[in-house]
Amino acid sequence: MHTGDIVKKDEDGYFYFQSRLDDMINVRGEKVWPREIEQVLESNPKIQEVGVVGVKDDYYGQAIKACVVLKEGMEASEKEIIDFCKDKLAPHKIPHKIEFLKELPRTPLGKVMHYTLRK
Repeated sequence: MHTGDIVKKDEDGYFYFQSRLDDMINVRGEKVWPREIEQVLESNPKIQEVGVVGVKDDYYGQAIKACVVLKEGMEASEKEIIDFCKDKLAPHKIPHKIEFLKELPRTPLGKVMHYTLRK
C-alpha cells in the first residue's frame, strides 16, 4: 500500500511519521525534507511559524522557499533569515527565497497547506 507518507521504523518496530513524499524538495539531485529547515527557522527568536516548500527553478530544478510569519512586533529582512540558516544547514538546504506572511494557510484541522504555499 502506498500512501505517500514517509515513516521511520525504530529498533522496537514502532513507526514514526516523518513527512509526505510530495513535500520532498529535489535540489540538483539532493533530497531535502522541509521539516528539517522548518525546525532550524523555528529556532529563530523572531519567527513565530514557518512553512517550507520547493518552487520550480531553472538552475536547481527546485529552489527552497520559506514562508515566514514573524512574532508580533518583530522585523527581519530576507537576508537576515537566510544568514541565520548558513551555519545551521548544508548549503543546498538554505532557502533561496523568503516570503513574509501575516499567517500561514491552514486546513480546517489546523495543518499548514503546503500546496497553497507553492503557488
